[in-house]
Amino acid sequence: MLLSPEWVTLAEGLFGGALGENMIRTITLGSCVSVQGLFVRALGDGRIAIRDGDKTFVGRPIQVPPQQVHI
Repeated sequence: MLLSPEWVTLAEGLFGGALGENMIRTITLGSCVSVQGLFVRALGDGRIAIRDGDKTFVGRPIQVPPQQVHI
């Protein structure tokens, strides 16, 4: 499943920490490809593994800046 940067940001904001171990995560593969799937495990070098259907991908997690709250 490949997503545009706008959808990646939206999905990370919606699911960023709400689902615990089964949370949806987004990773980058190279400089232009993003993949989204269920978190599988963290690797020692900072990369994470995710699962999309029957395929597992390994890449760098996308970092989303914290939301600013305006009161």
